[in-house]
Amino acid sequence: MTAVALTGGVAMFYVGDVAYRWRDHHQLATSRLVAAVGAASLIPVAVVAPALAALAGLTLVCLLHTSWELWHHPAIGPVDDS
Repeated sequence: MTAVALTGGVAMFYVGDVAYRWRDHHQLATSRLVAAVGAASLIPVAVVAPALAALAGLTLVCLLHTSWELWHHPAIGPVDDS
C-alpha cells in the first residue's frame, strides 16, 4: 500500500502541475505528462520490488524529467516574440 502511495503521489504531482498549467496558461506540458505516466507505470513494479528499488525508479523518472526541462527550457505563459 505504501508503494502505491509513493508512486501514485509523484504521478499525481505531475498531473496536478499539468492541470494547473492548462488552466492558468492554456499550455499542455507534455514532458510533465510523460513523467506522470512514467511514475504511474512504476506502481505495479513498486508493489513487488523492494522499497529502495521503487525509490530508485522514481528518482530516475524525476531526474530524467528535470534534465529534459533544463535542456529544453520550456516557456511558461504568453510567448513574447518581439
